[in-house]
Amino acid sequence: MIRVVLIDDHEMIVQSVVRLLRDGPEIVVVGTALNATKGIEVSRLEQPDVIIIDYTLPDMDAPRAIRTLRSVCPGAKVITFSGSERPGALYESMRAGSSAWVTCEQEVQRGSLRPERSRIFEVPYFE
Repeated sequence: MIRVVLIDDHEMIVQSVVRLLRDGPEIVVVGTALNATKGIEVSRLEQPDVIIIDYTLPDMDAPRAIRTLRSVCPGAKVITFSGSERPGALYESMRAGSSAWVTCEQEVQRGSLRPERSRIFEVPYFE
């Protein structure tokens, strides 16, 4: 069983991703949070295998949160989920310890994200 924590500040996104992941027989969502601080606490308590985190959160930037998550859950893979076009965002997440960067196809359709960024980027873990 793959244990997942989801951190995103949009309740509708959280609910949608939880429903999507619930369809996977090997996946169980063990916690959700609407900000990084709560997400870090939930992750520390639940020790998930995977943490999905939105790049843009109200209380801290994702790279800072990812560094903290990697220290409290060293065995977890962190996936950054975002449509951010902010220059350097992908690389900041990589350096912080994100294992992948997932962009939203909806962002491409709305024109707020370039089509070539609408895929999953696997990134190496940097110490």
